[in-house]
Amino acid sequence: MTDLRVLHTLENKIHSLNRKVRIREERLSVFRKENKFLIRNSFRLLGKLYYTYLTTGTAGTNQLREIWKEACGNTSRMDRLVRFLDKHSDHLIRDLRSSVPSLGDDEVVLYCCFAVGFDAPLVSELTGVGVNTVYSRKKRMIDKILKLGPKRARRFLDLLE
Repeated sequence: MTDLRVLHTLENKIHSLNRKVRIREERLSVFRKENKFLIRNSFRLLGKLYYTYLTTGTAGTNQLREIWKEACGNTSRMDRLVRFLDKHSDHLIRDLRSSVPSLGDDEVVLYCCFAVGFDAPLVSELTGVGVNTVYSRKKRMIDKILKLGPKRARRFLDLLE
């Protein structure tokens, strides 16, 4: 009789722990979505501001272009973007690099640019390559990620949507 009580008590504890894990996973999922939204919108707004000044020919565009390149367009700043995104996305970039070792540094930067909400023309401006080249590189990068299989790839591709 005592063995049955112990077994019943342990089953209840396991059920309780499983419920707590599910609740925490749901909260983590909500947090990740909110985090993605905040990061993408912040960077998207910066990109739109830059692109608007760039395309309108407004006086001061050259100064804005230089400020933007200083903020995001040089290698050390792009490395900061990669580190920032990795830190604030549960080490997704580190996991991406280890899961898809064939991705080069330039592809990781490209991934980060799209992950924060930059569009192809802005990525083209930042990287100094043509828009069509940006689209081609993005497709090749996604193809490499898809080789992981749909379930594993989904984690990395969710940030690009």
